[in-house]
Amino acid sequence: MSKEGIVLSDRTLKVLKNFNVINTCIIIDPGSLISTSREGSIFAWTTVDEEFPYRVPIFELAQLVSVIQKCGDPRLEFQEQMVLIKSGKSRAKYKYTAFSIIEKKVQKLPFKSDKLPPGCKFVAKVTNEEVDRLKNLAATLSLGVIEVVVKKGVAVLRASKGKANENTFEIGLAKDVDLPNFRACIDLVKFVLIDDAYEIYVIPEKAIVFKGEKYKVNYLIMVDIEASNFEGGELE
Repeated sequence: MSKEGIVLSDRTLKVLKNFNVINTCIIIDPGSLISTSREGSIFAWTTVDEEFPYRVPIFELAQLVSVIQKCGDPRLEFQEQMVLIKSGKSRAKYKYTAFSIIEKKVQKLPFKSDKLPPGCKFVAKVTNEEVDRLKNLAATLSLGVIEVVVKKGVAVLRASKGKANENTFEIGLAKDVDLPNFRACIDLVKFVLIDDAYEIYVIPEKAIVFKGEKYKVNYLIMVDIEASNFEGGELE
């Protein structure tokens, strides 16, 4: 890599901030694919414009991002044991965390690709505005569960308490969905998507996958999926 270093794009910095919500630690492998995870229940990954020349293990990701932003518009020179953050006549040295300290805190992607994992079946699309509205109404109504539901060919994204006969807020996504009935319940604390529009996929009996449109971040959330005998899902 050039001694002049690289400037992280606004997109990459926004993605790193989002990844910090999932896990405060990160291990960036050489290349342009970056990923994070939380206890094997959430995986997030994307390909960025920048190429990282070395493995970068960071214990406090938010701290590194804050240093970069407070240095203005710095150039980063990644070295084997540290990154030099240069801005004009100023320079910060940020040492990496020992890999052995954090290797068990970040579970690597269970597949070797920046593509969607195998077995994904398309459900529907949801807009950025709809995701934002769902989050806001879930908070207002104290609803702690996000449901992805397909019933009788109708796809719905719903905020609930995970029980029947309780307050809910739902968004109709699509009709004529060619999938068997299912309901996947995601704890709100796992619904940590960056603000974006998404394609929603299901891996039957295993997970829900969200594929981001603008920021190109993908999320795999492990969930329990009910195949039948649940309430709701129809659209008016």
